[in-house]
Amino acid sequence: MGESQLDGALSAFELSGTAWALTVHKAAGSSEDLQAAYRGSAGAQTVETLDLDTLETAEAELRGAGIADESGAISQQWILAAWISAFAPLRAAAVVQSAKDSVHTELAIAGGKGVAVTYARRIRHGQGVEVIQVSNAVEVCFFTEENAWAALNRHLPCTAKTSGCHQPSTETASNGSVADARYTIHLEVAAHQAGLSPVPMPGGPGPDHVSKDAWILTDRLHSLRASVSSAGFALIPVSRGDIGQTFAWRLLGAREFLASAAAQVA
Repeated sequence: MGESQLDGALSAFELSGTAWALTVHKAAGSSEDLQAAYRGSAGAQTVETLDLDTLETAEAELRGAGIADESGAISQQWILAAWISAFAPLRAAAVVQSAKDSVHTELAIAGGKGVAVTYARRIRHGQGVEVIQVSNAVEVCFFTEENAWAALNRHLPCTAKTSGCHQPSTETASNGSVADARYTIHLEVAAHQAGLSPVPMPGGPGPDHVSKDAWILTDRLHSLRASVSSAGFALIPVSRGDIGQTFAWRLLGAREFLASAAAQVA
């Protein structure tokens, strides 16, 4: 585990889930706003239950990665990362599910800077989706706002980014079905007015603006859209660039919402 430079545009760190939870815990102590948002969160509860040996192992990991110094204090870069994760006005979340795995990427963007946190789960499909194991590993990726798509795209199924999925978009439903999907991809983009809506918490306020989209990947990429002829959904074949184009469009809509909200306050 450690830092990786990705195409010069992204800087990613691989950490244990425990070390990331401890990083956020330490960062929360540097700010009253962060502390208020952090208190009662799942991360806070996780750190509170750690035994001494596990804490010492996580502390050593943070020192080895250069996140914390010898005294245990974390750098300003990581305090900023925790603040962006908690209070960024622009947020996006992508969930990629296969038959056995679920990969989650959560992006937060503020002031032209972004932080993406990615983690994986083992799942089982039945009446719904049951989580059977959570991996004790996360990737934390730093990026500038113009590289938000690069930060998200790298965790999509590789087959959704190759020429094998480059099919012309049509307005007719596919003969495929959700049952045939090798992957399902869910995307949510949200906007919160700065200072009013911290990171969503159970029972807390929801986003001020949100959009949701979904795709499935069978032998080609399909967009899952509301059907114009029934109350259900239709699968529309789309080109391989559809997810990226939709992400850019949704992010633009979220920015415009924030600009309009700011203008009304002014």
